[in-house]
Amino acid sequence: MSPVTVFFRTLTRSSAIFFGAAAIFLHPSLEWRGESRTTVGALQAPREAAVDGLISALKDTDATVRREAVAALAELKNPRAAGPIAVLLTDSDAAVRATAANALAELDDATAIDPLMAALSDKSPSVRRAVVNALGELHATKALDALTRALKDEDVAVRRAAASAIAEIGDDDGTVSGPHPHPHPHPHPHPHPNPHPMLSGFGGARP
Repeated sequence: MSPVTVFFRTLTRSSAIFFGAAAIFLHPSLEWRGESRTTVGALQAPREAAVDGLISALKDTDATVRREAVAALAELKNPRAAGPIAVLLTDSDAAVRATAANALAELDDATAIDPLMAALSDKSPSVRRAVVNALGELHATKALDALTRALKDEDVAVRRAAASAIAEIGDDDGTVSGPHPHPHPHPHPHPHPNPHPMLSGFGGARP
């Protein structure tokens, strides 16, 4: 599918994406309009309208549209997108699943950790690698055991990503990996200061 086809397909299916995104660029400071201290105005900000349109596009039948919508939501960094994007970790298209993992890391939402851990068994190495990287960026300490198992993944890129993720999480919580440089320090280098008892008689005080 050509980029032009994708453009018009997305335009017809999720026009709010384009109109909302255009409004964001033209009026980046627009937000929800408060009409009182306790109520929120009915006029929705263009940024929120764009998020709604992109979330709708996550269900498009075309994988390219779904993938582009995920990437756009990651750019907007709206927390409302975390849940819908996490659903795409089980998408039929591997590229969509990998993009979803990357986006969840960008959103920095801890609620994505459990879905990401479940995706560590994905059949695609590229998806597993993206998931491992996302868990590292999210500093998911609860995923350390799963990441340790990923060190034995059949794919070398996944193994390398797992090592990096474990190191990143360890640096974050102050854990030092590897053996202590002096595992058995001896406080007394000479435990027997007088190894020759026969010489003890010559140790008396001088006259």
